[in-house]
Amino acid sequence: MITAPSNLIVQKLLNEARVAQGAWMEGDSAPAAAAMAHTDQFTIFGPFGGMIPPGWSEGSVRAQAAVAAQFQGATSSTIELVQSHVFERLIVLVMIERSLVRLAGSEPQQWDLRASTRVYATA
Repeated sequence: MITAPSNLIVQKLLNEARVAQGAWMEGDSAPAAAAMAHTDQFTIFGPFGGMIPPGWSEGSVRAQAAVAAQFQGATSSTIELVQSHVFERLIVLVMIERSLVRLAGSEPQQWDLRASTRVYATA
């Protein structure tokens, strides 16, 4: 059940996403991992392709950490909220992530990720 006004909940989740993205761009996957569902009913489609183990597991944590470790010093990182939907037991955020990233061994490059959809189930 959602008890706070929906705009406050969306803002809180958006802020958490921004913190996690900023850490990711510095090579730290821990905030993103903490925000992931700790269940086997979880899927992530990473921007590099390849198979990420489905569900929450130590394998998925290691895979995400290995990908994040490739990022070294983003000079800017933003998330644009395209749309949000708040229902009684479900919250959906559709976002575009934009960063000026530096991957290991490369020059900084603009990286605009497709709309990133995050779905949150509420109690």
